[in-house]
Amino acid sequence: EKAPLKVTECTTLSIESLSHQCHVEVHWIVLLVEHEILQPLGSEQQSWQFNHAQQQRAARAARLKRDFELDLNGLDVTLNLLDRIDRLEQQLKLIQFHISPNK
Repeated sequence: EKAPLKVTECTTLSIESLSHQCHVEVHWIVLLVEHEILQPLGSEQQSWQFNHAQQQRAARAARLKRDFELDLNGLDVTLNLLDRIDRLEQQLKLIQFHISPNK
């Protein structure tokens, strides 16, 4: 029996492994790529690899689809807004660190 794959920030996954990790069909991952929601490494589907950021994005997309029944357009908009929130939160933390009186 195979040991569970330990995913690290350096691990890339094939489309089959990613679909298994996210509990979705391979075809759904293909649709995410076709709609530019995911951006794999590699030009041909059989050689696609998904880095850690894309794995997280796919997992988030799968949760949103399952929990809110979003279509591909809804997923795209929602993921872009969530990415923007993540970036703004990181910027806020950096600003707070630089102005913190407890340096």
